[in-house]
Amino acid sequence: TDPMRFFPTAVSFYEALKTVSPNADTALCVLELNANNHDFERALCNAMAISNAERISDIIRIVCSANALQVDKQNDNGWNQGLIFMDNSGAWYQAPAYIDRMFYDCYQPYTVAFTASDTVRTDRFDLTVCASEDGKTVSVKIVNRTGEDLTIGVAIPEFVNATLTTVTMSAPLKARNTSQTNRT
Repeated sequence: TDPMRFFPTAVSFYEALKTVSPNADTALCVLELNANNHDFERALCNAMAISNAERISDIIRIVCSANALQVDKQNDNGWNQGLIFMDNSGAWYQAPAYIDRMFYDCYQPYTVAFTASDTVRTDRFDLTVCASEDGKTVSVKIVNRTGEDLTIGVAIPEFVNATLTTVTMSAPLKARNTSQTNRT
């Protein structure tokens, strides 16, 4: 799954809608991040999709996953992409659900201009910077697609003396949570 293939199409679709009705208050909603799996690679793709949507939030206003809750081993037919799995003994998050939570916890409404020490290339990493309405809180989201350690310097001119708190998540691309990994 590559979210980078979707967003140019979404922008083209939005522009076509604006051509048909230029005065309409038009926005798109992505109601399903569909990946046919629930592993860590999907979590990275979801993070990329949400970041890209944040950068074009005047076009895409909502991004979500349709299948939130799934019974373990009951939908292993190509649609097994739940964010939260459950069985008779409990429920547990899959990696994409943790990504949703991370983005929710650090949401800020405005994107901010920045410079990075490495070119923001989607084959290496994705970077989005957002700020609160009052400009006192900044959120920097970096999605590393390489599987290797990266050092990236980010300069945000308006926020020279900002305090940085980091939250990270890493795993092998095919890693997923099971009922056993969540009970041991």
